[in-house]
Amino acid sequence: SLISRSLFEFGWALRYHEEPAVRRGVLVAFSAVGRAMLPALLVADLEEVLPELQEWLRAHAEQDTDAGCQQLAAACHAIFGTAVRAEMRIF
Repeated sequence: SLISRSLFEFGWALRYHEEPAVRRGVLVAFSAVGRAMLPALLVADLEEVLPELQEWLRAHAEQDTDAGCQQLAAACHAIFGTAVRAEMRIF
């Protein structure tokens, strides 16, 4: 949907913000997008950035200086991974 895509693009622009609270907000927004969009639409709309998104989420789940960001990044990584596997029928 247009709203989900717009929210994602807004968060994408802020993903490297120095403030942990802003990164947490970005991750909450990404979670909302990942849960709101049907897997087919998610893959179609975000196909170009999904590999970079998953890498960014993985890196922040492991290395972010903020524990809240680490937890949210791990959850987002799982949400987007599940959606992509559902669409590609990879289990």
